[in-house]
Amino acid sequence: TRRWSVASILSKKYSAGATHVVIDIPYSPTGKVKSRTDGEELARLFEMVGARLGLVVRAFATQGDAPIGRGIGPALETRDVLMVLDNHPDAPQDLLDKSLFFAGQILALAGAVDSPEAGRTRAQALLASGAARKALDRIVNAQGAQPPADISGLLTQEIVSSQGGVVQGIDGYVISGVARAAGAPRDAWAGVDLVKTIGTRVVTGDTLYRIQSRDARSLADAVALARASAGFTLAG
Repeated sequence: TRRWSVASILSKKYSAGATHVVIDIPYSPTGKVKSRTDGEELARLFEMVGARLGLVVRAFATQGDAPIGRGIGPALETRDVLMVLDNHPDAPQDLLDKSLFFAGQILALAGAVDSPEAGRTRAQALLASGAARKALDRIVNAQGAQPPADISGLLTQEIVSSQGGVVQGIDGYVISGVARAAGAPRDAWAGVDLVKTIGTRVVTGDTLYRIQSRDARSLADAVALARASAGFTLAG
């Protein structure tokens, strides 16, 4: 139930010694939270339970009609995050925008700045200067950095569009199911790498996304699932 998620998430924050918490609650017809109304109700529950625990909690219902970033799966999502932190010109803009929004909120909530807008400006400056990436590197080194993985055996398969049009929607439930079939998150390198995003025009035969896995059977299962339902809605 949605109430279970409140207990699960806040207990972890409380046990870790957090004092201020921001929560993202994506909603979509195919997601765990179906509507904005449901998301706002859950947000109020997060904030009420957090207050009873002595935490300062702000929860936001956000539209979740499509995946954020281009990667679904541990390694691909990490790639997206590092591209943002490295100020890469091809970094996913939606991930950058959402990260800056929540960074601004938590900085304001903790009293580091006067407003979320000022917090966003501060976060953007830290990102541009490279300080945000250096902070991540310190965390990784403190926890024990791992050597680069051997991905020489990584298998990939492209899923192409059977029609032309403009991408109107991407069903996150379907795409995450394909990623799981490929082996994510057990196989850290398995997942789905989106090539086309909402608003992009495609023609028949264009690649919508790539599936990757280190296991041939898992890749075949994921490809079969994707070909049955690619998860993309096209119009026009």
